[in-house]
Amino acid sequence: MELEPGHEPQPPRLRASDADRERTVEQLRRHHADGRIDMEEFSERMDRAYTAKTVAELDELMTDLPRDAPLAAPRPAGSLDERRARLRQSFYRSLASYLSVNALLVGIWLFSGRGYFWPIWVMLGWGVAIVAQAVRALGPGAGLDDQDEHRRGQRSP
Repeated sequence: MELEPGHEPQPPRLRASDADRERTVEQLRRHHADGRIDMEEFSERMDRAYTAKTVAELDELMTDLPRDAPLAAPRPAGSLDERRARLRQSFYRSLASYLSVNALLVGIWLFSGRGYFWPIWVMLGWGVAIVAQAVRALGPGAGLDDQDEHRRGQRSP
């Protein structure tokens, strides 16, 4: 199919593969989502795409639709400093929730007779998650994703 970026143009009489059909249907799906074709036309073209025998039949389904621009490279999740700031902000929100809920539980325990200190179980269970989040947000590798870690590891002797 010549409409798909990164794929070699194929002779029109060449038999279409399942991958060619799927690419065509995906492009039709995008055009439908963009409002270029309605549901009825999308269904009709999709049926024709799945029964197409040649690349020319698939190309015919796309002739009145604009060529899709090459898919943009995935946008980076932001600079390392931005990722670290988001992680820290998320951690502080979680910590505030942890402290306020546990203060409420201790208050309930105080007013309910001060027997067995049952809030400890919530504090410990939730505390483990808070510590893990703190290490991720404030530790030495804060903000690094798996690819960054891999690259960093390759540079180290």
